[in-house]
Amino acid sequence: MEPDFRFDVSAMRTAAVRTASGYRLSGLKAMVPLADQCSHFLVVAACEGMLDAFIVDRRAKGVAINDARPKLGLRALQMANVGFVNVELDSNARLGNGARCDVQGIIDSARTALAAIMAGISRAVFEFVMPYTKERVVHGDALAKKQVIAFRLADMRIETDAMRWMTWKAASILEQGGDATRQAQLAYTYAVEQAMWIADEGVQMLGGHGYLRDNPVEMWYRDARTVSVMEGAVGV
Repeated sequence: MEPDFRFDVSAMRTAAVRTASGYRLSGLKAMVPLADQCSHFLVVAACEGMLDAFIVDRRAKGVAINDARPKLGLRALQMANVGFVNVELDSNARLGNGARCDVQGIIDSARTALAAIMAGISRAVFEFVMPYTKERVVHGDALAKKQVIAFRLADMRIETDAMRWMTWKAASILEQGGDATRQAQLAYTYAVEQAMWIADEGVQMLGGHGYLRDNPVEMWYRDARTVSVMEGAVGV
């Protein structure tokens, strides 16, 4: 993704220009995982009116890796911006050669993977909160027996299962070599909305304990928020 308010793959500002020996790449990419540990980067850029993908050596002249910046969640996964200033690439650095790379396939796979991560976070929150609400007694009865809590737990389970099925459907289409663009986007968009709701509900059901780092729910809440913006705005 790029450091824009709204990530739009159809309006990529990173660009590659054809040269006599290959390509010249310029642009800026944001939130690149483990950027300081990578030997190569997979960079999507606009080239000759279309999107192409290039393999870029981190040691190439013009590649600049910024310092990792602190984040709300996924603190164990360092991310940094990576700049490309007139980076000279050989012609074989372009994926797909003359046939071009299926950039949309890369994007669809990323969206499906992010949806799977958020489904996993949601399941973790639900499975942690469920036994707590059964054991926590308030006003003489278990929290899970309170109608408002019971209904919310049921909704959390329903939404988690829905995320899982939507992700599986997108992954199945990808596995069979089909066009998964629509399904991957639907799975990602749905997971973003529901994972944040589930994580928020989990924190609230734990009450004051939900804000303590003694429990992992506050971490999952932060992680859900971070994963939900790793591809920019929803609805692209």
